[in-house]
Amino acid sequence: MYETIIENTHESTVNVSGNKITSLRNTASHTTAVRFYKDNRVSVAGQEGAADVPKLIKRAETDLPVCGVPYPCMLEKNVKHVDRRKNPIAPETFLDAMRDLLDRIQKVAPQFIFGNKLKRIESALSYTNTAGADLYSVADRLEIGLTIKERTSANIMDLSYGGTLDYFDPQAIVDDIADLAAAYSRRVELPNDIPVILDARLILSMLLEDMIADMYMNGSGKLKGKLGETLFHDKLTVAVRYNAASHAPRPFFDAEGTVLTDDGFKLIENGKFCGLLSTKRAAAQFGIPLSGGASTGAYDAVPSYGGNAIYADETADSVSKLCDRAIYVAVASGGDITDKGDVGIPVQAAFLLENGKLVGRLPELMLSGSIFDICGKNFLGVSSQTAFRCDHAPLFAAGMKVAKQ
Repeated sequence: MYETIIENTHESTVNVSGNKITSLRNTASHTTAVRFYKDNRVSVAGQEGAADVPKLIKRAETDLPVCGVPYPCMLEKNVKHVDRRKNPIAPETFLDAMRDLLDRIQKVAPQFIFGNKLKRIESALSYTNTAGADLYSVADRLEIGLTIKERTSANIMDLSYGGTLDYFDPQAIVDDIADLAAAYSRRVELPNDIPVILDARLILSMLLEDMIADMYMNGSGKLKGKLGETLFHDKLTVAVRYNAASHAPRPFFDAEGTVLTDDGFKLIENGKFCGLLSTKRAAAQFGIPLSGGASTGAYDAVPSYGGNAIYADETADSVSKLCDRAIYVAVASGGDITDKGDVGIPVQAAFLLENGKLVGRLPELMLSGSIFDICGKNFLGVSSQTAFRCDHAPLFAAGMKVAKQ
């Protein structure tokens, strides 16, 4: 028994430095991996570029006695093909479009220097196996990733702006940058006792490590022994989802060929810690449900849990409905959490947000609190309708301790 995973990616990348495009790189990658199963062991053979699949199958079979590792053979039988390409920018116009975008951005924010990368990516992933599965997903996307440095600043960067989009609206991006620049130029005092709004992925990442089945079953971490308990606010639901309608473009199946329903796999449901992140190996080993979301660090590696496609369900259709006044965290790096769940997040750039609009720049801050309070009694909600027109990364609102650095 075997399965094949083939990925084709075409990427156009412009490098930006000093407000100018310094290079354009067009790349294409093609990888093929075969996993051969026998006697609850698996061997993997892979190749970059065009591959002879029968030869890879034979190689994986030959290597199994020496290189095979314990792994259950749980082959899927789903058949589904999905084409989600929307062609946000045609490849032949990408360079000119990005050059024009940078010119327009400079005019509305002349006090800043922009850098980093802008990308157009088209990626196709296929999965087949000897049980009859045939899965195929293709999508394209535009990745905006700009660093922003004030001309008079000694920092490497002061702000960032970006998003993953399946459309291109240059005017919306320019308007976002104009709003960001205007708010940055207005310094405001730190108000007392107002909530914090920040990227939901920052908070979720502090929980997810302890939700991985192997970690949890080893009896370590802040969630030790708490599966099945209601630990968080009853409005908080977190799940593995491939629902393309509300999230960034991604395949509808994982590296093991697992396809989830639109409802996904619940990790937290209405505050109850109810599920663990698992590969097929972990699900078989511990006798738990399969969560989906497996990935491979290298294309020819055995699947592991990589934290794919995990989202907190939205509770409001705009951040202004979560709270009318809040601290918006724009740049935060170096955050940490203890085994007891105590959180510390240094914030390098933050803004006062009123009715969903940026008002002015706050001083550098330190956020702290217990993850159980942040996701529990102090939780206000989640929304992907943010202060920006072209950034739809879900935002998490909660009460936290706030202090000037």
